[in-house]
Amino acid sequence: MTEKLSTHDGALPRLQAPGRIGLARALAAGLLAATLGSAQSQALPEEPRYRLKEIAPRLGSNIRRDAYTGDSIPLNRRYDQLTSEQQDLLRSMYDGLSAPDEPPYPEQGSEKMMSAIVKGQHALRVEGPLTMFVEVDANGDAQSVQVLKSPDERMTRYVAAVLMQQKFKPAVCGGVRCAMAYPLRLTFRLEH
Repeated sequence: MTEKLSTHDGALPRLQAPGRIGLARALAAGLLAATLGSAQSQALPEEPRYRLKEIAPRLGSNIRRDAYTGDSIPLNRRYDQLTSEQQDLLRSMYDGLSAPDEPPYPEQGSEKMMSAIVKGQHALRVEGPLTMFVEVDANGDAQSVQVLKSPDERMTRYVAAVLMQQKFKPAVCGGVRCAMAYPLRLTFRLEH
């Protein structure tokens, strides 16, 4: 969006030689333009999200309930946007992984991945625990999925496909990108 300068009488503003007042106006205009430009180009960060809503409200209601509730890791944050406490919590899921080493993590945060899984659970209507590990290579690409527990074969195939399409931030071991498994542990529930 381009702003136009105008005066109260509609005439174009006159250029002045830089004197005290002219220089002050020029600096103020420059600062204002820089502030407006940077404010428009830098969006304020969103609030961290820990929940995903149902696709549609239940019969007889206009309120979409929570379909997924996370713990203390926001869904809409990349690994580098997490607090050091949140990063430590993720590291604690791995034996012997401590700072500065890093686990693999969904490249743009886990929100899109979890949203796809919630949609699958909504369509397949399954209940029960799901535990999977996706092997992530040093480039952040999913290589394979290991299933330890699943409530339903269809859900297993669906979630495995979601995980295989996910791009990850690769793990870091000793300052070098490395291959490592990313765990996914969920419990699906249907409210009757």
